[in-house]
Amino acid sequence: MFTVTDGLLSGHYQTALGQPDKSKKFPLTGFVEGDQITFTVNFKGYGSLTSWTGQLTEDETGEYIRTLWNLTRNVEDADEDAQLWQSITSGASDFRRAED
Repeated sequence: MFTVTDGLLSGHYQTALGQPDKSKKFPLTGFVEGDQITFTVNFKGYGSLTSWTGQLTEDETGEYIRTLWNLTRNVEDADEDAQLWQSITSGASDFRRAED
């Protein structure tokens, strides 16, 4: 869930994926410009950050946000030369308004 004030995005993110407890909320921050959006979540305590960038669009079932994302995991300093690029994962996600 998030709010937008003067183009600044804030709120919390819950995930059903990965290791975090499914009820845990993580801080979310970002920006909105027109129908464009970008936001980042710090999965504090789980060693990763994820950023999403996309656009609000619509289909036959309603509005949704279509995004591309990048997730980075911490790599120990001694291993960075060999493992840095393997620590970044990319993908795509769509978000629809949750039912109340």
